[in-house]
Amino acid sequence: AEYVKKKYGQEGIDKIQNQLKQLGYPFEYDKAKALEWYPLGLRALSLLAIKDTFGLSDEDLKEMGNLAPKFSFLVKIFMKSFVSPKMTVAHAPEFWERHYSVGKLESEYHGDENRAIIKIKDFTLYPEVLKYLEGYFQRVMQYTVGKNVECKILDNKTEKKSCLFEVIW
Repeated sequence: AEYVKKKYGQEGIDKIQNQLKQLGYPFEYDKAKALEWYPLGLRALSLLAIKDTFGLSDEDLKEMGNLAPKFSFLVKIFMKSFVSPKMTVAHAPEFWERHYSVGKLESEYHGDENRAIIKIKDFTLYPEVLKYLEGYFQRVMQYTVGKNVECKILDNKTEKKSCLFEVIW
C-alpha cells in the first residue's frame, strides 16, 4: 500500500480498495496492521488489482517488492539482527514463517560465488507475487551486502508449487 500511496496518493489507495470491494474482498489498507496475518490470496488479489488499475508491468511489481522492505517494521528488526549475507540467508526461512502461513522457504549461501539460492515450496505461485518477491529478496540482500544486488527467477514449476530464485551480489 505504501508504494501505491507514494506513487498515486490516497486517490490511488481508494481506487484499489474500490476494485477489491467490487471483487467481493473489501480491504481497508489504512486499517491494516503490520504484524497481522493476512491470507496470501489477498496479497495476490491486491497485486492484480494494482497492476490492472495502474497498468503496471512485471518490472513495476518487482520495483514494488524492492521498495517494500523500506516500510516493513519486521524487516528493519531482522536487518539489525543479521548484519552479514551469510546470516541473512541462514535465517531467511524463519523470516518467511513470520510473514507467511503457507509455503516453505529454503536457502543456500554460496559466499565464495557471491550468490544465494532461495527456493519456495508448497506455495501457490501467482506470477505477480513471484515478481514482487523477486524485488523483495533483492532489497533485503542489498541491505546486508551494501552494494548492488540482482535477483532473478531461475526456475518456476507452477505444477509443483515451487520456485527457485538466485540472488547475486
